Amino acid sequence: ASNETGAILHNIGVTKLQAGRTEEAIVALMKALRVRKGLTDCDEMLVSKTLFQLGCACQAMDQYEEALKIFVLSLKVEMSATHDGNYLDTAVVLQKIAGVYNELGCFEKALATYQEILTIFTAAHGIVHEANAETFLEIGNTFHQMGLASKAKNAFCEAAKIIVCSRTQNNTDVKQASVLVEFFIRNFPAAAAA
Repeated sequence: ASNETGAILHNIGVTKLQAGRTEEAIVALMKALRVRKGLTDCDEMLVSKTLFQLGCACQAMDQYEEALKIFVLSLKVEMSATHDGNYLDTAVVLQKIAGVYNELGCFEKALATYQEILTIFTAAHGIVHEANAETFLEIGNTFHQMGLASKAKNAFCEAAKIIVCSRTQNNTDVKQASVLVEFFIRNFPAAAAA
């Protein structure tokens, strides 16, 4: 077994996952994981990436509790690896964890995780960045699932402000912000009037 074998198996798993062949993806990713964990010179980030994809496969099969366990393990491995100050990979794993928390109905945990994500993205890009806008959209969706319309509205408005501020010269982003506001008004008419 070699790093190359682990990479090939990982890529096969990702390709199968993208093709919707989830069970086959899990088999390939498990093999990749065994190969990568068995190597003394394997980069921990590669193990984390394979775990991440394995978590995505479990999530695709609606195995949320298993996906959560795997994403948390991926995060632990990823956090133990050298970052060089770049925590964007951490934020990507945290996004998956927050999404699984939402699926499991653990909304408070999802919201706390989204706050961690905002902290990472803000440190890396500043507040006015599309990654923060997407995170505020997820926060808004979480509040919506909780039945908290005014908090959902505030989060959606934050997302819209970021989109408009980040690229006011780009008509596409202004249109996205308009669509977002229209979505909110359609889905939360009572809160929009407040």
